[in-house]
Amino acid sequence: MTEAPTATVADPTLSLIVATTHGWPDYRAVFETHRAAIEAVGGELIVADSSGNPPPSADDVGPSVTWLSAPGAGVFVLRTQSYPVTRAPIVAHTEDHCVLDPDWGKTALELHREYPDAAVIGAVVENGSQEALNDWANFFVGHVWDMPGVGQGRQVEAAGLTCVTYKRRAIEGMTSIGELGVNEAYHQRQLSQSGESVLIDDRLRCSHVQSGGIRKSVSRTWHAARAGAAMRREKLTPRSLLRIALTPVLPVVYTAVIARQVAARRYHRGRALAAAPYIVGFLGVRVVAELVGYVAGVGDSASGFD
Repeated sequence: MTEAPTATVADPTLSLIVATTHGWPDYRAVFETHRAAIEAVGGELIVADSSGNPPPSADDVGPSVTWLSAPGAGVFVLRTQSYPVTRAPIVAHTEDHCVLDPDWGKTALELHREYPDAAVIGAVVENGSQEALNDWANFFVGHVWDMPGVGQGRQVEAAGLTCVTYKRRAIEGMTSIGELGVNEAYHQRQLSQSGESVLIDDRLRCSHVQSGGIRKSVSRTWHAARAGAAMRREKLTPRSLLRIALTPVLPVVYTAVIARQVAARRYHRGRALAAAPYIVGFLGVRVVAELVGYVAGVGDSASGFD
């Protein structure tokens, strides 16, 4: 059996967490972009893997990588297990299907120097799957708030779940929601409410490459929505109670929100219009999944999406 790699780089400048449900070797092509971005700045990469596949060898991944195995765990649980392992003053996370440019780590560190008071700096997310309209719909539903067009250093309440960087003080007190794992969106809102600066910046970005047909898109929408609702049920706040109350009208509300954000940010407006039927359909699936999550809990959705 292959021994899981452990990073040997001393005093890393940046720690990047990636939770993967696909494991090795499926994650390899995207992994290479993560590795390049981290090695360029002397950082470390923590990969938390729930696939159950054997880990790669240290020769395959290099000295900057620590590989954690937790077969069957959900993405939020994988991140929960990864944060305590990080060692750098700047800590980030992204997903196993998000491609990073080679200078991503350099840009992240430069932005944290530019904004020394910022606790969180989020990246904008480009759609890297641009062929099918259902993929565009999946992107707009999931990334309405962190799509490009935000400008530089925009103050936000939450910087997203896909590609985000933190100063180390900002991850202190990040706790799991029951047994479901951490949800960074809740934590980011708590930081904002406590007076911390949470920003998002167009100069820091990733490419979200996720396709697989309509059935797969529906499945992803279902599991992500049910898991989110289960977390909301576990941690009731005035905001979450309002969200629960608005569940039946979500397709109308979110279609309007997506249309407004696409228009304001001038991001592929034609594609958004063409994908509108899929957007409404996926939002309908989301409503049903959330209602199930509120009533029955997370079920198999904790580990059902990637």
